[in-house]
Amino acid sequence: MFIKYKFLKIIIFLLVINSIITFSEEFKIIKSKEFLTVWKNVGDVRYVSSKKDFIIIYHYGKIRTKISFIDNNIVHVQISNNNKFSEKSYAVINNNKFKDFIYSKDKDYIYLSTNTLTLKISKKNFNIEIYRGEKLISKDIEIKWNGNRFYNKKLILNNSKYYGFGEKTGDLVKNGFQMKMWNNDSYDYDKNTDPLYMSIPFFIEFNKEYCNGILFDNTYQTYFDIGYTEKDKYYFGALDGELNYYFISGNNPKEVIKSYTNLTGRINLPPKWLFGYHQSRYSYYPQKKVIELAKSFRDKNIPADAIYLDIDYMDRYKSFTIDNNKFPDFKKMIDELHNMGFKVVSIIDPGIKMKSGYNVYDSGKELNVFLKNDKEELIKEKVWPGLAVFPDFTNKTVKEWWGKQYIPLINLGIDGFWNDMNEPSILNSKSNTLPLNTLHTDFNKKSFHTKIHNVYGQEMARASLEGLNSHRPNYRNFILSRSGYAGIQKYAGVWTGDNRSNFEHLALSIPMLLNLGLSGVPISGADVGGFITSPSKELFIRWMQLGIFYPYFRNHTADNTNPQEPWAFNEETTKIIKKYINLRYKLIPYIYDYIYESSKNGIPLMRALFLEYTNDEKLYTIEDEFLFGDSLLITPVIKENTFKREVYFPKGNNWINFYTNEVYQGGKTYLINAPLDIIPIFIKENAIIPMQDIVQYIDENENNSPLYINIYGDEDTNHILYLDDGISKNYLKGVFTNIEIKKQKNKISFNIKNINYIPKNKNLYIVLKNKSVKNILINNSKLNEIKNKQEKGIGFYYKNKDTIIKLKFFIKNIEIQYF
Repeated sequence: MFIKYKFLKIIIFLLVINSIITFSEEFKIIKSKEFLTVWKNVGDVRYVSSKKDFIIIYHYGKIRTKISFIDNNIVHVQISNNNKFSEKSYAVINNNKFKDFIYSKDKDYIYLSTNTLTLKISKKNFNIEIYRGEKLISKDIEIKWNGNRFYNKKLILNNSKYYGFGEKTGDLVKNGFQMKMWNNDSYDYDKNTDPLYMSIPFFIEFNKEYCNGILFDNTYQTYFDIGYTEKDKYYFGALDGELNYYFISGNNPKEVIKSYTNLTGRINLPPKWLFGYHQSRYSYYPQKKVIELAKSFRDKNIPADAIYLDIDYMDRYKSFTIDNNKFPDFKKMIDELHNMGFKVVSIIDPGIKMKSGYNVYDSGKELNVFLKNDKEELIKEKVWPGLAVFPDFTNKTVKEWWGKQYIPLINLGIDGFWNDMNEPSILNSKSNTLPLNTLHTDFNKKSFHTKIHNVYGQEMARASLEGLNSHRPNYRNFILSRSGYAGIQKYAGVWTGDNRSNFEHLALSIPMLLNLGLSGVPISGADVGGFITSPSKELFIRWMQLGIFYPYFRNHTADNTNPQEPWAFNEETTKIIKKYINLRYKLIPYIYDYIYESSKNGIPLMRALFLEYTNDEKLYTIEDEFLFGDSLLITPVIKENTFKREVYFPKGNNWINFYTNEVYQGGKTYLINAPLDIIPIFIKENAIIPMQDIVQYIDENENNSPLYINIYGDEDTNHILYLDDGISKNYLKGVFTNIEIKKQKNKISFNIKNINYIPKNKNLYIVLKNKSVKNILINNSKLNEIKNKQEKGIGFYYKNKDTIIKLKFFIKNIEIQYF
């Protein structure tokens, strides 16, 4: 009996030791270079079980592979070492199984085919090859595992280039990079810093013949090596969880982005004011200073739509509170700002101060919403308000509780919210985040922070948006989030965190935002002017010139930095910056049309050049030029003391200088003058560019604001004009207007596609750029010439080298002929 008892004690001791080793390994944060250690092959195929909408391949032990299809072009591969497969995802919202595939096998291979793709799966040393028609487009080298870890190594085919990976520093093209996904508060990052604030494990593999995308839907620490270790191979893997990925096939990058955003969700239209100019700093206070700031914009006639309140508006940094000493009448301040046309965005952090009498803490404690560890101990960590607790955003009840906390701020009139510190970030901590043995609800499975860390910020943004939508249901609620995961675009816009005021960061912002767009995130920006330290006059001008072409245009800086408002330097600087903020506002109709497109197909507003010109290989690596929509080529100056720059023009179009109307041939490089007051901008020949008059804020003078349709070139072209009220969700009920503008030789047609929203614009001007015509017919009726725009009635007139047709805004199809 004693011997048996002693033996049992030894067994228990060994089990405890084993669990401690496993526990320690699970919670270890490792560097990218440490990921590849000792590995075993997944193993041969033992047998296959075929179901209606998937197959399961049995390997040795408990290792299983599940393969299914989402549609003809998307394959879902899951490999597990515990005979189980996850069914729920924090990224994927469209996981409908596709049944129209053909399964067959022979002695050596298993075959799965759709109308587009064929998978050829080797039974020996299990590997997958994917064909599009007869073309090999993906080839496994090996699939291996070690304990809880998996990785998949594939061949780099056809000299493919790799893009995306969400928010990453460095070059636009990620060949030769090794990257890790683990959300991190990377204050003062540089071009070599990895990881950053958000993790989007999606990438695009592109060459002239085809394009693929892979979403590696694993929320643990994940790793990517794109030709870094072996130049002709790439791998992706994770410290834990399944090898769970979606392989997306397309003819071109646009098709892949459309499929990816169909999987993970697309933006709902944000409020139109989001696309104006936003002014922020850490922090604007007291109340009097905020009002003075707003008045300065209006007095100086510099357009702006939003003012931000950083953590100093709170009572001792407690989320959802107001410091009544700094802001004695907060509601009055908000009302004054609204009367001046400003929207207000305030910051909210996830850490809730542990303090009895603080309603947010008390109500959360009562409902048991705060995270605990595996010993049922409350997680307490230091953030801005001091010792704090953290909500479990993976819990539905907690999400509902969190949403209710916004009600007092909504009632005060705050328009948008900024979720910060949500990686989550912890102060004075070696790991910089919550303890890794923190437990989260995770679809009622109770998972450690190692699994939930990368989605914590996204679930916070989701809880915030869902709460706002519940309590302000017909308003387009806006969330800005510092952290996120694949699919963040459906909950929030993002920015690239705490950058630095130097030319390196100015340049770095372009490939970072382009790759975010290629990763399905169309609303993104960088802190214009830089957050850390203060910009020089030259840097500030160059950054503001670039910033007007960010999808999200916010000037933000840290405490203890110099003033960074548009007028902060001198009269010359203010004049230049005002000119470009004015241009941003003139372009609002153009911007809004492309944001509408993003909401429908996921294609970003700010575009890498190869996205539109897939056959021009010179564009594959260019990262200091980009397209804004498909018709504006932006070529910023990103080096100090530089007043000329080389511009390569995409092949297949001529390009028109925005300022001089000079024409440049596509496929060639020109040296372009760029004095300090100029950012070189070029318009695609045969483009249609909708514009408006300068306004001081988006909805100023909306009942009398004319719309200008600028038409360049002589060849056929078209554009979809989108109009709605810009603030409500009525567009989801079909309350919007779509007009197809079609130009064919000397004829322009306006075809109404939807007319459930009556535009408030009174006048419409069709501007035939650099064209003088003598006769104009509207629906076959001759239009009279008038002297200028001020003359009453409709007609056409000349200004500079343009012919301008003045019409009353219409709600019917019209055809214009000119000769």
